[in-house]
Amino acid sequence: MKKSLWFAAIVAIVISAGCDKNKGEDVKDGDNFIEQNTGEVNEAAQFPVSQLPVEPVSPDKVVATVNGAEILQGEVSRIVDMQLSQYGAQMPEAFVEQMRANMQSRVLEMLIAQRLMLADATEREIEVSEDELTARIDEITSTLPEGLTLDAVLADANTTIEVMRSEIGNNMKIEKLLDAVLEGKPVNITDETALNFYNEKKAEHFTKPEQAHASHILISPEDVDDDKSWADAKKKVDAIALKLKEGADFAALAKESSACSSSENGGDLGQFGRGEMVAEFEEAAFSQELNVVGEPVKTKYGFHLIKVSQRTAAGETPFDEVKEEIIENLEDAAKNELVSNYIDELKAKADLKIIE
Repeated sequence: MKKSLWFAAIVAIVISAGCDKNKGEDVKDGDNFIEQNTGEVNEAAQFPVSQLPVEPVSPDKVVATVNGAEILQGEVSRIVDMQLSQYGAQMPEAFVEQMRANMQSRVLEMLIAQRLMLADATEREIEVSEDELTARIDEITSTLPEGLTLDAVLADANTTIEVMRSEIGNNMKIEKLLDAVLEGKPVNITDETALNFYNEKKAEHFTKPEQAHASHILISPEDVDDDKSWADAKKKVDAIALKLKEGADFAALAKESSACSSSENGGDLGQFGRGEMVAEFEEAAFSQELNVVGEPVKTKYGFHLIKVSQRTAAGETPFDEVKEEIIENLEDAAKNELVSNYIDELKAKADLKIIE
């Protein structure tokens, strides 16, 4: 069952597993041309929440009340910790703490909106059956990577199946609620509206720069400030270049010798455009002969042996290729605004208190 982005932006308490986070490589997303929220309530619907302190706070501390019902710090911290756990040890501790501070206020905003919507769902007598809940959990379980069990995911997230069932059941109840809220408020994005968006955003989102697809082998000096280290790296890269000229497999040598994390993929860097690589690397990637390993290229990172497999000329993406995606994203944005307005209405009628 496909979940709409507008719904995910409002209510999802995400249990994420098997994410292949980038390991030292920058990845761009040029296709996501309408900004999507990621788990927090839309900006227009946010309740003014003071940032919660980063220093340890008792999980029993009441941080907000919604119509008299308490929200505890432990509830906020559990969701923040669960989301931060996706990054593992890939992020510096200082940055993790900065993210934690930012996320706490957003999670609290989300919990406030969730409490209000669940109360409205109860008032409207919206229910989720055990069969519906079990089917949804089976659906989630079926998407886990091979070898990863639901028990392992729950343990990693420091939660239980009972908590998961409760949270997913609540989210499904809110999903039904939002369907009811949007009923009778159809969102219709015409081809003309999509074309106008395309023309307005063409330069920003629908014009592709010249691109290259390349692989490389990086030999880095042990000490970038030491001339001997650079000389040793040059000898090593020359020896590898000779092996390649004698017919050695590029991907195998990349896995064996490259200092770049792309070595796991045989040195494959994927596609990239101009301005994304250091100047010396870019010059080689956009000039040397295709499918031929060029001479070693020196950059601040070391010596690179580069093999370019493809180059694509700059050009515009035709409207017909992105029309359906534009319409879908504009519809999601319109639904998101309608739901945000609905949440604003709930907040205006509620007794909300944030406790410092």
